[in-house]
Amino acid sequence: MKRFGHIAVVLAVVMLIGTVSSEAIERVPGKLYVFDIYGGYAQPTGSYDGLADIDFRVNNQLVDVDASDLYDGTFFVGFNVGGVWRNHWQTAVGFRYTDHKVSDTIPLPFDTILVLRNDINFRQYDIDVNFNYMVNDLRQSFWTPYVGTGFHVGVSSISVEGFDSENDLAFAMSLNFGAEVKLFTSSSGKLFMTLASMNNWNFLGTNDRPKYLHIGGGIRYYMK
Repeated sequence: MKRFGHIAVVLAVVMLIGTVSSEAIERVPGKLYVFDIYGGYAQPTGSYDGLADIDFRVNNQLVDVDASDLYDGTFFVGFNVGGVWRNHWQTAVGFRYTDHKVSDTIPLPFDTILVLRNDINFRQYDIDVNFNYMVNDLRQSFWTPYVGTGFHVGVSSISVEGFDSENDLAFAMSLNFGAEVKLFTSSSGKLFMTLASMNNWNFLGTNDRPKYLHIGGGIRYYMK
């Protein structure tokens, strides 16, 4: 009888472990696939001591020019593909295009003005890598704020009328922030769409790459 009692206890423990394991497996959230397309307005920030091969010098000394005196506000567009893990951690890789708007006249210190007589086309083509934390689980909530970090690597292409174009590798880092609101959920629950505010601030950039406060919005699609 004792032997049967031991066997019964072992079977009960095995069944309990199997039940707990199956419940744990069911509780592990599956990955969500994400695609978004976005655009918005970019406000120049920071200061610069040059533009491409042009150094800003007064009395043979380099001087800094405020971004608002060097660049006008402009637009950006892009898209991302990625995923969400454990309901909160979002990673994405994408492409972003920015059209830098260079001012025709650039005020320098000591009442000096630099006049650019030729048309300048200055464009940025970036590969973006973003890591964001979503505060709420969009499977359960209709909205969520998010924060994160972005890495941007690409080509700064500048061409001046009458001269050869110049292409330089440029890098930037940004603070991402925004929020999302659900617009649509499929009847199966395997697809939903959100309206997202997609903003970031470039706090670091290489050389004289323009830095911006980006204020934009986009549509995001989530799929199981």
